[in-house]
Amino acid sequence: MKKGTSKEDYIFKRAELRDRLQDLEFVRLPVDEKAKILGVSRNCCDKYLKELEQTGEYEEILKNARKKYAREFLEVDAAMFQQAKGGNVEAAKTVYQKYEGWSPKQTNENINRNPEVEGLSDEELLKKALEMADKEALAKALAQKQGEIRPEVVEDKAVGE
Repeated sequence: MKKGTSKEDYIFKRAELRDRLQDLEFVRLPVDEKAKILGVSRNCCDKYLKELEQTGEYEEILKNARKKYAREFLEVDAAMFQQAKGGNVEAAKTVYQKYEGWSPKQTNENINRNPEVEGLSDEELLKKALEMADKEALAKALAQKQGEIRPEVVEDKAVGE
């Protein structure tokens, strides 16, 4: 507690903070602004908030505040849904994010990672694959592939170069 601050002032300001946290507009304010409204320093306000968090009171206060605003939230959700149905893409994104857990972030992640080959170039990967390949199967596939090449195509390439 700050010098010159009585225990009664401390209790009163902490109780005032608890009451003001019922207002979600107040909750959204930066700590500096909360402190100014309460008439205390930023450090003092931080201390009050941390005490409320540590005791679990903060979460309970916010839960009660959300209950208080439940009707308004439903109205906002209904308006957002109507906007989405009307073709508003941003509203549709918001609706899907809230109710479906959708995220615009796209991930392309291979969950079958092999640390032995991660970060290798195409050339290094090919070399490694050839080293690991069954030699007989590789020779057979190569022979079949060579049989598919027509001699005239090879000659045309040689002439054109």
